[in-house]
Amino acid sequence: MDGASEELVLPFMGDISAKLGQLMAGGISIQKENSVTAFATTAVVIKEKFDQHFAETLDLLMKCLNENQEPVYKQFRAQVIEAITLISSSVSESIFLQHSDKVI
Repeated sequence: MDGASEELVLPFMGDISAKLGQLMAGGISIQKENSVTAFATTAVVIKEKFDQHFAETLDLLMKCLNENQEPVYKQFRAQVIEAITLISSSVSESIFLQHSDKVI
């Protein structure tokens, strides 16, 4: 997603979101890590147009953060925290405020 344009990403956002969500929830560690990074980068690329995906993505990221407590997932957890930060800064303020209680 790095360097991708909004025009390239936006038409496929639904499919991208679904696939990355599957990999984050059920993939092996490296797949989880790469999926989280791709999700965050996607949100940065499309900015406030990510608003409609924010709640679902935030729920998934928080679930990943809470369920992957084993030491093997240390890097993954760090990437999830980074992704939450990037995604939160990409969406509109009103959308973030509606869900900020989940982040804080």
